[in-house]
Amino acid sequence: MGNGRVLSGFVAAAVAVATLGFTSGSASAATNASLADPAGDNGSGFDPRGDIVGYSATTNGAQVALTVQARQFDDPQTSPNWIFGNTVIYFTFYVEGGYDDYVSIAMYNNGSGSVVADPEFSCAGIVPSWNAAASTYSISVPSACLGNYSGIQAYAYFDYETISTYSSDEAGMVFMHNTAPAGYWMATAAGRVYAFGAVSFYGDAVPSFGSSIVDIEPSPAGRGYNTLDDRGSVSEFGDAEWWGDATVDY
Repeated sequence: MGNGRVLSGFVAAAVAVATLGFTSGSASAATNASLADPAGDNGSGFDPRGDIVGYSATTNGAQVALTVQARQFDDPQTSPNWIFGNTVIYFTFYVEGGYDDYVSIAMYNNGSGSVVADPEFSCAGIVPSWNAAASTYSISVPSACLGNYSGIQAYAYFDYETISTYSSDEAGMVFMHNTAPAGYWMATAAGRVYAFGAVSFYGDAVPSFGSSIVDIEPSPAGRGYNTLDDRGSVSEFGDAEWWGDATVDY
């Protein structure tokens, strides 16, 4: 536990360069993953409006954004192929750690001119969006819905239907690592923990009887911490894990 340090009665643990690749106090760095998909591979219809040519996943720590780029844009809010057809984009991904399961979110027009993002799991705050100039369709998912995940394997499926044709395209998998929030924690000898920057507070430490907190360390993902008192007792908070107490020689 080399990152903790005593400062005027406080123990400080930074989500720091040596541990997580971020400078204490800086903004969260986004992680991106993207791939290109061949044109003209979307089945018998071969409609360019349903042909995926790119797919990406991005996170800034607070939100996960998944984006499909089509060969030709078709407005999901006004196009009859979205309103009356069975046109839908499925954003499917496997969450490693945290939620730890396959999840899918369908983006479609509900038939009355409203574009919705319909998840198969409980999550409030998912937002669909689109960009005609870039020919893209996106969803934004709050990271809180996914738990303390370590990465996401993301896929996309685009079913596009007109009055006379139907085509379907699939984008391959992109893998995106999670980002750690920038900030740090400080703890008093009595166990009071303070959070600074973008990190969250996960609870105060309770030192063993007659002891004091002497160290606090961030978890690898930066979404939790371990504390150590001067009797060797280790406690875990957030996504930090407990692997045993320390042996202290007196």
